[in-house]
Amino acid sequence: MKRPMLYWVVLFVLGELLVGKTTGALSFIICLGIFIILYISKFEYIRNNKVLLLVGILFFLLGNVCGAYNDKKKEACTFSPGDKVSFSGIVVNRYKNHEGSYRVRTVRINASRIHTYIIVESDNDINIGCRVDGEGVFEPFMTATNYGQFDENRYETANGNLMRLSKVDIICTEKTAYSFLNYLEKINFYLCDLFDKWLPEDKSSLAKAMVLGDKSDIDKDIKALYQRSGIAHIIAISGLHIAMFGGTFYRIIRKVTGSFTVAAFVSITFIVLYGLLTGLSGATVRAMIMLILLIVSEVLGRKYDAITSVMIALFLMLIWTPEAYCQVGFLLSFGAVIGISVINPILERCFEDVDFLSKLSEIRVLGFGRLAAGKKEQDNKEPGIKVRGRSWAAFLCRKVWDGLLISISVQLVILPVLFYYFYEVPVYGLMINIVVVPLMGVLLAMLVLLSISGLFGIPGTGICSFIACRIFDIYEMLCKLTDGMPFHTINFGRPESWWIWFYYIILASLLIGLWKHNRFVSRVSFVIFIIVLVIPVCDKRLVINFFDVGQGDGIYIRTPSKESVLIDGGSSSKKKVGTYIIKNGVKYYGSGMIDYMIVTHSDSDHYSGLLEMLTDDEVVVNNFVLPGIDEPDEAYLDLVNAAKDKGCRLYFLKSGDRMIIGDVIFHCLNPGNNLTADKNENSIVLWMQYGLFDALFTGDIDDVVEQKLLSNESFMGSIRQGNSMEVLKVAHHGSATSSCKGFLRNIGFDVSVISVGEHNRYGHPAEEVVDRLKEYCGRIYMTKDSGAVAIRTDGKRYEVTTYMK
Repeated sequence: MKRPMLYWVVLFVLGELLVGKTTGALSFIICLGIFIILYISKFEYIRNNKVLLLVGILFFLLGNVCGAYNDKKKEACTFSPGDKVSFSGIVVNRYKNHEGSYRVRTVRINASRIHTYIIVESDNDINIGCRVDGEGVFEPFMTATNYGQFDENRYETANGNLMRLSKVDIICTEKTAYSFLNYLEKINFYLCDLFDKWLPEDKSSLAKAMVLGDKSDIDKDIKALYQRSGIAHIIAISGLHIAMFGGTFYRIIRKVTGSFTVAAFVSITFIVLYGLLTGLSGATVRAMIMLILLIVSEVLGRKYDAITSVMIALFLMLIWTPEAYCQVGFLLSFGAVIGISVINPILERCFEDVDFLSKLSEIRVLGFGRLAAGKKEQDNKEPGIKVRGRSWAAFLCRKVWDGLLISISVQLVILPVLFYYFYEVPVYGLMINIVVVPLMGVLLAMLVLLSISGLFGIPGTGICSFIACRIFDIYEMLCKLTDGMPFHTINFGRPESWWIWFYYIILASLLIGLWKHNRFVSRVSFVIFIIVLVIPVCDKRLVINFFDVGQGDGIYIRTPSKESVLIDGGSSSKKKVGTYIIKNGVKYYGSGMIDYMIVTHSDSDHYSGLLEMLTDDEVVVNNFVLPGIDEPDEAYLDLVNAAKDKGCRLYFLKSGDRMIIGDVIFHCLNPGNNLTADKNENSIVLWMQYGLFDALFTGDIDDVVEQKLLSNESFMGSIRQGNSMEVLKVAHHGSATSSCKGFLRNIGFDVSVISVGEHNRYGHPAEEVVDRLKEYCGRIYMTKDSGAVAIRTDGKRYEVTTYMK
């Protein structure tokens, strides 16, 4: 059996994933049955590989044990908010380089012996590496309640952090635990000060991220620009950094000492210390393990196998942190290595017969002689005479082509991961990285030389600083150039799980066909692969998503023709709902812009998030819609000015107006001509029609306006003809002044959605409103209980899903 580690690690991962879905006894019985079958089997393949197959069973059981132990630790770290929790452990580093926030490796939580990581927030100044005993208040990680929202709990768990304690009082400390960690932190601080001294502020923050893993000072606009351009990987400690630093250090020591063993010992020590210095992120640990295995294989005189090395790294990391596979950095790091190790050799083999690059060797160049390797003979060595042979152009094109194949190989593996976590992919990332990655070696070398010259007072710090700044300028110029180009990102939204599995199955089929030169399999797989890629674009259903914004409203609609409509977006109980909830939620559904942004009325719980988005340069808003009123308040005027500054087209809706967006029609039912001083009564009310599907969005109207709607001939005439409402957005968060009995009885609806915050001070929704809703509709959803509520329809049938099951 070739590469048995691949088989073993796959079984180990299955063992971890199946914990919780099957009982331990059932897993043991299954493994025992397989063991007996393997032991008594007469098949030649099984007899020849019996030991390897039996070891695979042990890996599966080990995965079960690791998963069960992790679940036990999570259960032991589960408390109620506000509970007092004591702990004992070792401070390993400052969490995300924040003052007053520390990561602690525990040996005890309350009376239980538990070895895990927790986050500790304290006003005490604690030295890294010391042993501490303390007590703090349990503060749960935030859990996402919306599609596309960042889930802090899942993120921290994937990083191995199972609990957070705030207001921690340190009872006692012992400074002699791991003092070298404190020395590493001092080196980190010194290098940060050195970068701040020799580099401009914006470039110093990038240098600290690249060399030290400290991203806390990076300008958010620069970070967003790098992410949109597909080069955000350069500001994270990754395999490229570890390979450059550790690999170069190993070669230097080996050359100086002439000993493989000494060079290996010194370089492995350096690699581990550097990993600790930079915080041991998932990509860093993976790169460290693989580089150490490469060095050890060279010392032992064994052949290095990248795939086996990847599997060993995966196995070790999942033993230490069983849920690391939920971390996007972990998936991207391993995906990149798998692409380079598995797919790139297949692509190189496919194109080796298409030797179009070799034709560059026939290029005639002007010069004094050959500029690169080629034939030893030349026609003439005199200046200005044309020379035949392999030119610098051929060499450069060969490198560019190799780099392009590597980039394509990596992108093929990580494409579903990018769509799943970021919902979009930069189109020009492949081209930019052809320039960025080679320059990165020079940039890292300059930053290292700057650090060394600064530490030891060696001349040349200014030159290193100058070169590093110019490379950063080139990066920024390339990013801004492509960012201004059309179609710079592809946004499909988050794909379904079945699509991801189907993608990888067809990709594997395509690669097998290419490797075995089977043209039929290759061509069929390629056609299916292209179809799979465009499936997300072919979803012609209308989507309505009611965001959980706490006490407020936020409704997103994606039409079958992919236009985006946003009705309200604000909250009085949650901060920055536009940035953290609505913006990512819109991307989640595959929209790169807002075609129509509608504010039903100028209460902050309906527009606060929209105002954030109007001032966000990343968000594109084409049309801005407000109620047509005569005496606007200050908030209304602020919204108008913000929309004008954004460059939006302004529209003011009144009863009788219509918006037709493709096959979807929005009828405005309110405000009418008889305006009142009450902003709620002047709310925009929209009746949406798509095929046989109808929905009513009511803003914050009260029962007075509801009675007026019942006298609207067009609206009520449609209902009398059988076009009753399928979905009702309950007015004013379920206030007792709205949703009167006559209104609910006459409009006829199947589903009602109440956008309301938990434990709000208004007492929404009122009990009598809920009782009335139960009388007239079968399904009632409240965002405080269900999280986001999503409705999909083809114009005939519809389905309702909620984020919190």
